[in-house]
Amino acid sequence: MGKQMGGILGPVRGKVSNVVGAQWKETAYFRGYTIPANPNTEAQQAQRAKMTTAVWYARALLGSVINPYWDPFEKAYSGYNRFLSVNVKAMASGTAYESILTSRGKLEKVSAMDGSTYPVTVTKVEVTWTGNLMGNGLATDKSLLVIVDVVNKVAWISAGGSTREDGSEEVEVGEGRTAANLKSYLGFYRGTGTSLMVSDSVFEQVA
Repeated sequence: MGKQMGGILGPVRGKVSNVVGAQWKETAYFRGYTIPANPNTEAQQAQRAKMTTAVWYARALLGSVINPYWDPFEKAYSGYNRFLSVNVKAMASGTAYESILTSRGKLEKVSAMDGSTYPVTVTKVEVTWTGNLMGNGLATDKSLLVIVDVVNKVAWISAGGSTREDGSEEVEVGEGRTAANLKSYLGFYRGTGTSLMVSDSVFEQVA
């Protein structure tokens, strides 16, 4: 119901027929009444699913990855918000784990990850990679390895456990992990403070 404020010439608040009276600062105005759009379309559900996945990834990686390896490159945003923005935009769906970047930057990323075969249940994950350098990477760059169990929503992070030239790294993930649930992300970094450089991560399915 619309209400007229201040007499016949006063502003109107609320809905009258197909218009709505409102006020911006000290100016009263009318606008057309619009029925709100359906808040649960397929597109909106998909967007919420992507955001849900990105948020729990971000929370799992906040202190050990986002704060040290995303925050230093942000001025207007936090590393947390940048992580969400980059990954929600990159994901085609809430389960597009292969599109997620756990690290992001201008340092040369790994040439390739060499898939390994695991039993159905695993207690540790070994990631191997090709160390050929064709850009600004160095053999001494340190690894930034993230293993994520996407069903149990837990992550293991190893920073600096290996170098590019080592070609492999092993991470303990505890008893009875299902290989199909485990996703690995490998990036590299070097330097600290203003000299810090970080690479984009590369995805590999543990299988």
